[in-house]
Amino acid sequence: MINKPITMVIAVLLTAQALAQSSLKTYTLRGHLTGAHKDSVFIDYSKNALKSTIISRPFVNGSFTITGKISGPTRVLIYFQAGENKYQFYPMGKFKEIFLEPGLLMITGNIEKPDSLILTGSKSQQELEEWNQLTALARKAKNGAIHGAMIQNDLERVNQGMASIKFYQDKVNTISYAFFLKHPNSYVTAFKLLKCADRMSLDSIKRIYNSFNNEMRKSGPGKVIAGEIKRIEATLPGREAVDFSMPDFNGTIVSIKGQKGRYTILDFADTWNDISRQSDKHLLLLYRKYQPKGLTIISLDENGFSGPYWKKAIEQDSTWVWPHVTQRLTQSDVFKQYHVYALPTKILIDPDGRIIGRFGDYDPQADNLLDRQLAAIFKQ
Repeated sequence: MINKPITMVIAVLLTAQALAQSSLKTYTLRGHLTGAHKDSVFIDYSKNALKSTIISRPFVNGSFTITGKISGPTRVLIYFQAGENKYQFYPMGKFKEIFLEPGLLMITGNIEKPDSLILTGSKSQQELEEWNQLTALARKAKNGAIHGAMIQNDLERVNQGMASIKFYQDKVNTISYAFFLKHPNSYVTAFKLLKCADRMSLDSIKRIYNSFNNEMRKSGPGKVIAGEIKRIEATLPGREAVDFSMPDFNGTIVSIKGQKGRYTILDFADTWNDISRQSDKHLLLLYRKYQPKGLTIISLDENGFSGPYWKKAIEQDSTWVWPHVTQRLTQSDVFKQYHVYALPTKILIDPDGRIIGRFGDYDPQADNLLDRQLAAIFKQ
């Protein structure tokens, strides 16, 4: 199971956080740091707005001052550069995640060890450091599992690696959930909640949201979380399927309404990874078995990773017998509309256009559950 990054959700959260609130207040961030020579300090808001916003100031003799306007607690990245590299984006592992707040803030430490940097004057930063400390071991183990899975060529070992990633991510989520309950009106809670919402039940997400006070619910993050709840509820079994209209790789328009009268599987996948392709081979068996009885499939690729490769994979796997569409060719975000962040995920729709099953979302029994439901539908 591949975790589709939910960057777009986090970007929306932070866009709302930075832009939705009208009352801007002044912050001043002063730094007194040690370490290797750098000549510029950067504050990266690129996840906070629709366009990248990076503030740069001179870094002289280990000191700097940045003053700006924010609406409230705001998550940014701080990093340091020198010479020819100073216009590049933040280097991997050489940045610090911080939460700015209105008022005077101080940051100290060794810039060569970003994790050791200490920000004072921000209550949200104290909460972030608490979360970092609580989840440190589980996140380190997860990152090790990710690295291990990436260097494997054998599919079985990749699957074992993915199982380890899921195990440690679940530990992070369990720890985070306790943190959320302890800090219900925290911007850190709102940010981290959306980062792990793809692995949390709707009831759990609603419990955290319901613990927010009125101010937090009216904030940018609160509004985005409320929107996520509505989006999840809209894709539960029993709800009408969200329609879309997208061209397949032959240019033919594909839509949910166009499938009415048949059972339809929406196959959310990525042709670039073997797990999705193995899952599609299983779908091909189901298609051959049930297509004569009224089953159809629509495969949705998030990016159509590479146009020629996308089509080649479809031809090699013989899945060209049903429509394939990709968001790369449109402005549609069907993945977001169906709250799909784990690949592959399959959604079963009845002939009347209602969702009757959802399979995936990190469930290792997803294919078996889909098999059982189809067998019950078609009485086999």
